[in-house]
Amino acid sequence: CHGSVLAHVVFNFLITGISRATAMELNRHAVGAAISQESTRYVNCEKARVVVPPVIARAAERDPRVWALWNTAVSQSQHAYATLSDRLEKLFEGETTMSKFELRKTVRGAARSVLPHALETKGMWSYNIRALRNIVEQRASEGAEEEINVLANEMLALVWKHIPSLVGDYKTTKVGTRFVVSTQNRKV
Repeated sequence: CHGSVLAHVVFNFLITGISRATAMELNRHAVGAAISQESTRYVNCEKARVVVPPVIARAAERDPRVWALWNTAVSQSQHAYATLSDRLEKLFEGETTMSKFELRKTVRGAARSVLPHALETKGMWSYNIRALRNIVEQRASEGAEEEINVLANEMLALVWKHIPSLVGDYKTTKVGTRFVVSTQNRKV
């Protein structure tokens, strides 16, 4: 079939528990997408969870110093965020005509600059099937980062569960720590 008809089928994904780094990679696939992601300007990130990159987790099993270094860096950035947020709000509280809400948004916007890409995020991503096939072909690949590889494979599995004929041409193979997808119908 001609690929253009696939643009009419849309899947909506409520995605949680991914890092902002993975979300940024996912957001690069904006053609054929609608994206609503949690904003760090409106949400207090002082106690935000972080997502440990799989390679850090595996390396930490072999060398605890890897975990200590990574964990220390994340903890320091979260502490810096909390301190900056508090001090900036106090510094500008009486000097501005902004509402408390606007000041807090401005302060968080500045303080978030020290947060790690490992910060957890969530949101709604909607893709037409043509765009989703593109994501799967690029991100469920051997060269993709592990976290987005897992996500792309999970998205593929959900489509397979509901409308298998849209992705039935894909073959999945385990290569190292990743599941790699291939098809003869690339770029439908």
